[in-house]
Parts: sequence; C-alpha cells; structure tokens
Amino acid sequence: MANKHGRSIDKTYLSLDKAEERGLIHRDYIAHCFRWSHVCMYLRQKRRWEQANVLDIGPGKELALAKTLYVNRTPPKSYIAVDVSKLEMPEMFEKTNWKPTMLYSNIDVCELYYDVFDIAPNVITCFEVLEHVEPDHSIRMLEKIYNLLNAEDSDAVAFISTPNWDPSAGAAANHVNEIRHEALGVAIEKIGFNI
Repeated sequence: MANKHGRSIDKTYLSLDKAEERGLIHRDYIAHCFRWSHVCMYLRQKRRWEQANVLDIGPGKELALAKTLYVNRTPPKSYIAVDVSKLEMPEMFEKTNWKPTMLYSNIDVCELYYDVFDIAPNVITCFEVLEHVEPDHSIRMLEKIYNLLNAEDSDAVAFISTPNWDPSAGAAANHVNEIRHEALGVAIEKIGFNI
C-alpha cells in the first residue's frame, strides 16, 4: 500500500560521501553522529562492547555505526546489519582485524525469522527508520525489535530514534510516517519496553 508520496517504504539515507561532494554536511547527518557516539559511550561502560551482539536496523549503505564503533575502539562481539536496500562490506574493513559479522541486504527486519541469529542481540539500534515506513509497519518493526532483543540479558537495550514531528514545520518530503514523541513513547511502552 502506497501513501500520498506513492511509496510505502522510503529508502533514502544520508551519505557523508555525497555531503563531501556538495561541500556541506547536512544537519541530520551531524545528529546521526551524536546517536552513534551515544551507542559507543554506552558500550564503553563496563566494557560492554566485549559481550555486545549488535543488530543495526536500517544502517544505510555506508554502515556508519559499524565504522564508528570500530574507530572508537568499541567493536562489538558481533555486528549484524539489516536493510531494505543493498548492503556491501565497506572497503575499510578489508584492512582491519574486526569487521561486521553479517549483512542482510534487501530485506525488511520484519521478514527475518527469530532463529536467524546464532546469538540473540543484546543491543539493537533503529535510528531514523520508523518515519520511512507506514504507521502499521513501524509498529510491526517495534514488536520485532522487542521479540529479537535478548530478554535474558539484563543489560539488553534498544536505541530507537525518529524525528519529533512538528506540524508547524511540515512533513519531510522523504518521510512516509511522521511521528510525535508522545505517540512513539506510547507505542514503545504498549509493546512492553521500559523507557
């Protein structure tokens, strides 16, 4: 089912390479940097990265979180990326002693079976993805995240972000689903997460 923009899933992503070509880094990309750094700081506490099994949902083609984790010396025990677009191993990992464990390309996380991972993820990230799918799809994604997260791990955590929609500013052209933070909070808690 398509929305008024003619699509049910929007596959756009921010690219640092394109930003360099234009000579301008988009403010949203800078905000992403803060999110990735937040995950690094979390993993540094108690040396969590050593036992972290990260599932990155909608990482974008550049796998920026994986790169950030590596260069900040917090490479997790495992890193799995899932994206509706094609993913390829970044060239930089050809020369490193750590690289992402698995890349699932051209697949929606909702279509993955629960036993696809050898070890249940104890860190799941879903940054700036929910606004790119229809509302019912975003709820299915949140439910999937909840069900995939290793409930036996007391430190298991999901990092989820979406722009806080402001009707006075209008909708972004590439967003299928604008969400207010109150609505996202209610959905997250209704599914069973603690915020």
